Amino acid sequence: IRSILKSLNINKDDVIVDFGSGQGRFLFVASEFKFKEIIGVEFLEPLYNTSMKNLKNYSIKNKNNIKIYNLDVLDYVFKGNENIFYFYNPFDCKMMKLVLMRINDQLKINHKKITIVYVSPKCHKLLESFNFFLIKKIKLVHKICFVYTNQDE
Repeated sequence: IRSILKSLNINKDDVIVDFGSGQGRFLFVASEFKFKEIIGVEFLEPLYNTSMKNLKNYSIKNKNNIKIYNLDVLDYVFKGNENIFYFYNPFDCKMMKLVLMRINDQLKINHKKITIVYVSPKCHKLLESFNFFLIKKIKLVHKICFVYTNQDE
């Protein structure tokens, strides 16, 4: 997770959303970086409950910028400041298409640069069909991570 985040050139205005945040591991590692806000969205209540317990017990300096929601990703309400989305292959391509449609709708409103971080990507062609460009491949132990953006670098 750290090697992925180090490659992103994160700044103090970046807001990251982890769709399918599970027990919160990514969120807590992300807290070591200078994100303005770190958002986790987890559908499964037992995983959400575990992530909330982990947040309470995890020793970090600033827990105030981490928000975790127990919702379906399609019910997540965009605030308009989200610009990085993290996917650890949380769902199939059908659901990924619906999520990308929602992100794309958000782009039309804000016209800003979006970065998508996708570990173990199974829907690569789908992202390309939404005009996200592959800008980086990060080799991980037994996995690969693709990083996309909607704008030319």
